[in-house]
Amino acid sequence: MVLLAVLVTLMMFAATGCGGGNASTEDGGMQNTMVGDAGSGGGGGGGATTGDAGALPATLTVDAVSNSIVLELCIGMTPATISDMTPGLHTIGITASDLSKGSVSGPNNSQLPSSDDYVIVHVESGSATSRRFFMLNGVGTIADFTIGGAGAVQIMFIDSDTAFNGGRSTVTVDGTGPNTTVDGIANVLAWSTACSSTPATLTVDGRGHRATLADSTLTAGDGSRDDFVLLRLPSETPMDPARYVILNGVGTSIDFTPYLSQTLSAWFISSAPGASGRATVVVTDL
Repeated sequence: MVLLAVLVTLMMFAATGCGGGNASTEDGGMQNTMVGDAGSGGGGGGGATTGDAGALPATLTVDAVSNSIVLELCIGMTPATISDMTPGLHTIGITASDLSKGSVSGPNNSQLPSSDDYVIVHVESGSATSRRFFMLNGVGTIADFTIGGAGAVQIMFIDSDTAFNGGRSTVTVDGTGPNTTVDGIANVLAWSTACSSTPATLTVDGRGHRATLADSTLTAGDGSRDDFVLLRLPSETPMDPARYVILNGVGTSIDFTPYLSQTLSAWFISSAPGASGRATVVVTDL
């Protein structure tokens, strides 16, 4: 009887030990899962202005009040202008450019000269409000636009500031029509130092991505629908004519692969205060 009691006691101790081992392993697994969930939740909880694309697809919300560049509020900003435009359909394009924001950060903290052949076009009297603002990206790029009435076209370089900027771009209307010169310093839209704007931002990884304007209720404030957003892509390549782009219209998209940067920034842009609404940019992997 004594021997039987000893055996029963040993069997109960062994069973308790096995159960404790299994419980420890399961608890460890739950902790790892919870940490992962917390990380995903933290990324998705960035709100309207900040997010993390750790688990794609991710969304970036652009608010017309919080994330807007307003030309009238930009200190010292003077766009190049083509005046006395006649109503109707026109084309506009970059015929020459050596615009530069100065430099980009290269490997090992080196600085490399930057080539930035892009400009923002503002049509003051347009019939298609999704193209009230649009961009020309690269020499030889041509775009159509419509003037609803007699008015002017404003053209600007864009950067966060004016430091180290240089170069000029020649922009021509209707092939051989009127043209203007956009100066990298005198005609720059300095969204940070001159306009004090705050972009919506999203952190992305180094893979290829697609950013799509998925929906929009943006309006400049006059009852119009202004379905466009300005993006600063996470690119620090020395030559990039698409460092900044504008998505014009719901459903439009841009493909990009980050280089030495992980921050995608986005704004609404308007000529005067009073804008409202929001837009959603969806970022997916390629």
